[in-house]
Amino acid sequence: MNLELLINQYSIDFPWYLKLLRNKKIDYSRIESLPLMTEKILTQHYYHANINFSSYHRYFTSGTTTGKPKSILYSEKDQHHYLQQRLAVIGHFCGGMNTRACADLGTGHAAATAGQIFEMMGCNVELINFTQPIDQHINVLNSFQPEIFFTMPMILDRLIATGKLNFQPKKIITLGDVASQVWQRKIADFFNIDQTQILDLYGSIEIGSIAHFNHLYGHYQFDPYILPEVVPVQSIYPDSNYQGRGGILLLTSFAREYFPAVRFVSNDLIEGFSYKKLKDRTIYTFQRCLGRFSNEFKHGERIHLSDINDVMAKNLPYHNFDLDDQSGRLAIRIATKSIIPMSIIKNIKHDLLAKNPDVAQMISSGLVQNILIQCVDEKEININISKRRY
Repeated sequence: MNLELLINQYSIDFPWYLKLLRNKKIDYSRIESLPLMTEKILTQHYYHANINFSSYHRYFTSGTTTGKPKSILYSEKDQHHYLQQRLAVIGHFCGGMNTRACADLGTGHAAATAGQIFEMMGCNVELINFTQPIDQHINVLNSFQPEIFFTMPMILDRLIATGKLNFQPKKIITLGDVASQVWQRKIADFFNIDQTQILDLYGSIEIGSIAHFNHLYGHYQFDPYILPEVVPVQSIYPDSNYQGRGGILLLTSFAREYFPAVRFVSNDLIEGFSYKKLKDRTIYTFQRCLGRFSNEFKHGERIHLSDINDVMAKNLPYHNFDLDDQSGRLAIRIATKSIIPMSIIKNIKHDLLAKNPDVAQMISSGLVQNILIQCVDEKEININISKRRY
């Protein structure tokens, strides 16, 4: 992986990046000397820019602080690298199964390419359009009976909550939202499969494929062309009083042409970052992603969505939920057609506060209000609120 070559190419393709470099003393032996690709910089120069590449694939994702959708470009080479990496990981996980595969992923780059990956594996493929009502999703799954199902955790929770699913996947692949170990065990129990038959992928529309969970070693393993860094929160957000064990993940990809993928600030909090050197390469790993730092919920102290997801999976699995801040009070809004027993509500609060003793102490001291549990109609749930907010 040649960092200097990558930087020189970005300097040609993105003139604004060259201007950033001129304000820095660049030492190509030290990646720390390179500028950070923050959302502010990318919003100013990339996401909404008219970039004149001759041929490209364009994808859109949720808006920036400007309120406009982000536009991200992939060259043919970018697309090839992405497809080959995902094919290698998914193909190995599926063990050469060339059977029925279904993807229900909403929108974005992963959704647009899932069918192509399965076709490259020789599968019979069915794609579910996110605009269809949930009953249609159920009908497709029950009639097609996929043995491989590729979806988002929040979508799978919503499907299970209907009580209408009647298919038996052998392999489940997840992407895009919280898929904690507790949640995975609940999903494995529901479908009567081993937890090792669930593959959680980690990626972003800017970088592409980033990592996947390796059940053999019990950690997430970065893709070989990714150079990750984990830096203290205060190095990105100097005014933060974050005291946790996580650090913010920076990503450099040597498999991206049409995106300046050098020290991209993911804003994801990573815990348990490590690496080991082999003869010819370094393997980077992490234990879990705590989520987007800039979008954490704060209830006196910060509560990660990974903790909330674990508690929900334990006490009230397969229910869709979102989160809300109500005058400084954290509310967990749960989609349900019936009243939740008070014993379950008490268990949710107890288990969540047990994971966050500082918050429990502040509630006990009367410094903040208790956590609120609300039952709402499925139509009231805003799935975008909880997406990647830990």
